[in-house]
Amino acid sequence: MQSPPSWQIVVRDLWCLPESDANAFWHALSQSTYSRPMAMRQRFALAGYAHITTRFWQDFCSPPAVMAVLEALAHEGRLSRHRASRIEASLLREVNQHGQWRGDAWDGVERVQTHAPDIITWAETGT
Repeated sequence: MQSPPSWQIVVRDLWCLPESDANAFWHALSQSTYSRPMAMRQRFALAGYAHITTRFWQDFCSPPAVMAVLEALAHEGRLSRHRASRIEASLLREVNQHGQWRGDAWDGVERVQTHAPDIITWAETGT
């Protein structure tokens, strides 16, 4: 499954992931049967060429949400632990002291992260 344009915009321009990691991440998303990765894949597919809104960015692509997806992909065996950790480290370099993506001020207002990480929920259910 080819990655949608919205994925390319996010991983290349906003997350600054190396191409090999971006491709591996998408390949893992496209093969996953776990609920969190499937939901992320569907959201990016539906975004298509559409403008990535602040809501999309904050709700579906918050740092905790992305980390939970990476952990699910590693747990499922779609990404190696080494690759998942490397992608996580790359992404964490793009997070500010408030737990938001650096420059996450799409509408001119810098925000403190208010979403609680859902990784604990993932760890309990495995999905």
